[in-house]
Amino acid sequence: MADVIVDPSEMREFERSLRELRNEIDARRAQLEQQVHDIRAFWNDEKYKNFVRRKEELMLEIQIFTKMCDRYSDYLRRKAAAVDAYLGR
Repeated sequence: MADVIVDPSEMREFERSLRELRNEIDARRAQLEQQVHDIRAFWNDEKYKNFVRRKEELMLEIQIFTKMCDRYSDYLRRKAAAVDAYLGR
């Protein structure tokens, strides 16, 4: 019988942390969107437009990261279940 060098409970804990991080990022991203929209009332020059453009670029990168978080969370959850099944738990 091969050894299993992983603790499914640690995998689940990391998966929970990853999911919480993703949720926190989503909440903060929504908050930032509202703040950037609100600040337009008194800051609407070329620097603002440049800031918004750069923010949008960053938001796309963050969106890619959060999708990766989702995929890895699903993977870790399935992997932990497979390890439990293998160990007969």
